[in-house]
Amino acid sequence: MRNRIGGLFSEIFKLKYIGIADIIGNGLGALFWFIIASIVGVEDYGKIGFIIATAGIMSTISQLGTASTTTVLIAKNVKIQHSTYFVAIIGSIISSIAIILIFQDVKIAILIPAFVVFNLSISELIGLQEFKTYAIFVLSQKALMFFFGIIFYYIFGYQGVIIGIAISYLPHGYRVISIFQNTIFNFKLLKEKFRFLMNNFALDISAEFASSFDKFIIVPLFGFVILGNYQLSIQFLTMLFIVPNIFYKYILSAEASGKINSNMPRFLIVSSCIMAIFGFIFGPVILPGLFPKFSEIGNLIQVLSFAVIPNSINSVYVAKLIGREQNRVVLGGSIAFIIIQLLLIMTLGKSIGIIGISIALVIAEISKTIYYMIINKKMNLEMSLGRKTKE
Repeated sequence: MRNRIGGLFSEIFKLKYIGIADIIGNGLGALFWFIIASIVGVEDYGKIGFIIATAGIMSTISQLGTASTTTVLIAKNVKIQHSTYFVAIIGSIISSIAIILIFQDVKIAILIPAFVVFNLSISELIGLQEFKTYAIFVLSQKALMFFFGIIFYYIFGYQGVIIGIAISYLPHGYRVISIFQNTIFNFKLLKEKFRFLMNNFALDISAEFASSFDKFIIVPLFGFVILGNYQLSIQFLTMLFIVPNIFYKYILSAEASGKINSNMPRFLIVSSCIMAIFGFIFGPVILPGLFPKFSEIGNLIQVLSFAVIPNSINSVYVAKLIGREQNRVVLGGSIAFIIIQLLLIMTLGKSIGIIGISIALVIAEISKTIYYMIINKKMNLEMSLGRKTKE
């Protein structure tokens, strides 16, 4: 028992750099978004969220599953960085040109390569378990975003926030450039892992849509003001995800390398329960006073706080399944989430308003948890039957 506890604390200690980066980094990020919310107003805040969501989806399409593939394969000591980086960068250039030609929107176009370059770098660092460098990357990006985002707002208005965010990501591209200098492009390896790459692509797209597509439903149905309130509530919810996400990032890398402490998932779920209780009690007390323009935020965060628990449970399943290259199962969970949330936003949102939109997210997360529990039970049953047959 003592050895198990000692092993758990040893693994937790390894997370110190991820913890420092995510707690301080997300704290800076949250402070940045709270400051932006207080100065731009509800509608413009909604517009900024909509632009970032669009760029996020386009950058995910551009990456073609390379970020997740890089993390998992590097953890297994497969050197695929050069090949995946090349694919992602070409994809981001094509997407940016398409956005400019079709929509004449430079703001989204400059965000796409910025997101891609940073995501590639972070994915490699997590796969290599270079958590100290990871911390430096995350904290420096947040500091640059804080500085340029606010300064550029006063120069260019709310669109300046977008420019400042893009600039904060670009300096980290040097790591991507260095990979091209030191690694040989391997078409054969990319071809061998093509199926896994495409599975990750489908998974990443579904995950990005699960986190962003609600904005594309809310805007035409309810407008940017409602989206502004909802977006600020989601930002606070992101803060509640900080501790659970620290453990998720470690579990993903550990599962892929086969070095996972069995107590870590339990610790993640306990931490998520604590964060959910904190959000439910203190969110409605703190936020309405800080953001009087956002009249619905107190009620919203009380509901949304409950999403932390199922989301953390889901992340354990996702980390285990991706680490074992069982991406199709994860894809099914994301698709189920999207369909359920879409239907509930259109029904509950229209019948009870913005609170219905929040309830839709919580129910969708719970539904995904139920899906993973059923699939997990089925997979365990199949494995036990397989062993029994061999015996």
